[in-house]
Amino acid sequence: MPKVSVIIPVYNVADKIIRCIDSLLAQTLEDVEFILVDDHGQDNSIDMAKQHIANHKRVNQFVFTETPINSGPGIARNVGMELAKGDYVAFCDGDDWVEPTMLEQLYKVTETNRQDFVYCDAVQHIGVQQNLLVNLDFKSSKYYLTHFVAYLWTYLFKRDFLVLNHVSFASSRSSEDSCFIASCILLAEQVTHIKQALYHYVVYSKSVSHKVDKSRFAQKKIAFSHLFRFAKEHDLMKTYRWQLYFVYFKKAIVTSIIDYFKNL
Repeated sequence: MPKVSVIIPVYNVADKIIRCIDSLLAQTLEDVEFILVDDHGQDNSIDMAKQHIANHKRVNQFVFTETPINSGPGIARNVGMELAKGDYVAFCDGDDWVEPTMLEQLYKVTETNRQDFVYCDAVQHIGVQQNLLVNLDFKSSKYYLTHFVAYLWTYLFKRDFLVLNHVSFASSRSSEDSCFIASCILLAEQVTHIKQALYHYVVYSKSVSHKVDKSRFAQKKIAFSHLFRFAKEHDLMKTYRWQLYFVYFKKAIVTSIIDYFKNL
């Protein structure tokens, strides 16, 4: 059984996937599986990935699967989680890359404490500009729930924690990552923040998360309906009601208003 499963949704990243794959191949943690989920883009991203690893010593650590139809990153990640065998699960986007020691550093924290999740920081790349993306420390569930930023790819989650609590991504194409992290925050007991920037997040003007989209609020409503249903199923609405409403207001309503004015 691998120590970590890394799930990578793949959609129209032919010009970027090789850099991502190379950073995964360079990981110092040996016992890892990499699950690439083809979400049916219009390019040959998956074929390029397969060709690139064909003669590499770690080729047997790669698993390829696909969504039934183009479904968005949330569903693609769910498909990957169904196949994951690792003790822990991480997520990576096909147009980003990671530091060689990222998985090893995150995993080492879990060896003694069996964390529900651990997380690090990241570097944001916008053209030649670089910005440090710093996650907050986990002071308490209620505090973190109202303050976290959805840097999903900086997290390493215990797979048993996800499976036993039925944590999954919403079928929406917006806020699915925020609601996934929020679901984990509601139930987490052991959490650690590693204060190092180990992930490289690249911002492209054509990326889904940076396009103005009139339907985004409807997509966010789907994601937050998924989150609120999860909270009710785990009998957590009474405990976290106001924090969840605050998160919905901040990440769904406010961002949709900003999108609206951008589109005027």
